[in-house]
Amino acid sequence: VCIRDTSCFYLQGVTVRQSPFWCVHLIYCNGVSVNGVTINTHYDEAGRKYSGIVNGDGLDPDSCRDVFIFNCNIASEDDCIALKSGRDAEGRAVNIPTENVRISHCLFTSGFGVAMGSEMSGGLRNVLVEDCVFENTFSLASVKAIRGRGNVIENITYRDCTLTNQSQEHQD
Repeated sequence: VCIRDTSCFYLQGVTVRQSPFWCVHLIYCNGVSVNGVTINTHYDEAGRKYSGIVNGDGLDPDSCRDVFIFNCNIASEDDCIALKSGRDAEGRAVNIPTENVRISHCLFTSGFGVAMGSEMSGGLRNVLVEDCVFENTFSLASVKAIRGRGNVIENITYRDCTLTNQSQEHQD
């Protein structure tokens, strides 16, 4: 699902399964609320692992502003949430940061938690991740900004989050 150039929208109660690539990609959006969304790219609801998914990010706000993600459940093959802001030359030309993002009361049950990047050409600022539970994830947070894709990353806060049963599955 790709939602592009949209303002003031509310996504609620949707389930997305078995996407071979980024499940929900929000690009150039403002004033977004995502409430009670379930995303499964690693396992189905019965716990059976999907095959053939190699970059199954759950939710990717990309060059977005004023995003509120809450009460979501994400079991991802890759990043549960990846905050992005454009890639390479196109991202630098557009130069739209992702900013003012709040992620709260979410449950992440596999994958890499909440990541910053790797597409970061426009920068990232003012992110709050709070009151979230990370179970069987590889990490709670990561920053990925490879050479040529990076920009400023500032004012990132993780508060009152829990990481339990850290997965070693993705360490190879």
